Amino acid sequence: MVRDTYWDSLKFLLIFLVVYGHVLTIDYAPLSVNRGVFNFIFLFHMPLFIFISGRFSQLRDRKRYLEGIGRLIETYVVFQILHIIARYFMHRGVFTLEHILVYPEMTMWYLQCLVYWRLLIYFMPQSSTWSKNNVVGVIFVSFVISLLAGYLPFSREFSIQRACSYLPFFMMGFYSHRIDIRGLLNRLPSSVAYATIAIVFGIILFYFNGSYKFLTGAIPYSASGDLLVRLGCMVAAMIISISVMRIAPNNKRFAEWGKVTLFVYMYHLFFEAVLKIVVHKGYLPSGVIPIFLYSVLLTLLLVWASKYKLFNMVMNPVTYYLKRRT
Repeated sequence: MVRDTYWDSLKFLLIFLVVYGHVLTIDYAPLSVNRGVFNFIFLFHMPLFIFISGRFSQLRDRKRYLEGIGRLIETYVVFQILHIIARYFMHRGVFTLEHILVYPEMTMWYLQCLVYWRLLIYFMPQSSTWSKNNVVGVIFVSFVISLLAGYLPFSREFSIQRACSYLPFFMMGFYSHRIDIRGLLNRLPSSVAYATIAIVFGIILFYFNGSYKFLTGAIPYSASGDLLVRLGCMVAAMIISISVMRIAPNNKRFAEWGKVTLFVYMYHLFFEAVLKIVVHKGYLPSGVIPIFLYSVLLTLLLVWASKYKLFNMVMNPVTYYLKRRT
């Protein structure tokens, strides 16, 4: 299957935003510029990433599809253990078996949710002959699930809240494979896309640069108006995502780097944790520009590290061993 450089380029842009968003936590006090940038990134970067994940989760070979899910589970278990070990030695935390099994560490929630969503696709009736009304109905139900899930008494447990919260983006991505998205996007003037991004970014930077935990999609409702807040965030995420897709570069170098986004996603927090300690101890400066430069350098470092077999073996050690045996 020939890869589309556009989507790989977009994936690289998004994985950089993932790295940048987490590096921003080094210095992102409420009401600061970094906090505004953080809120803007978290408004759309994972919804758009999940949309792309859905688009490329097509069920063509049931055996290979299940094998892919198995590899995701394998990677999740390995890095869940690595994060727990790292956090223990860095913070001397005490972890119970319940914590290890129930709560995904850091960014592990995405892999857990991806397993849920792909299993959902696996067990759903095949949609090759579905009408447009069927597809619209499924997406509508996914929005209802997302909005009502906020009433569930779950937060980070088994990533259930996030799995429901982001479900519409995955389903929209899954059904988008029938659509020429780039053709539709080209109807939108790039100037409108740039203006939309600038306006939303400006509003968030100057008016919504405080602490907003609901941007993670992991927090159940605590007030009567939270359902409308989640709905508003979903609409804003779709608007920004469309604008970003319109202006995203179709660059061969970015596309090459975009092939290793899962690698960057899995490893970046270990480096970010070390970087945070170094900055907090005063060995490196903090601030708007240094934080951005650290993010660029860290992303490129991980792209370079992805070429080494050892790091890739760690992600799927069982799969690698079985392949060597056969």
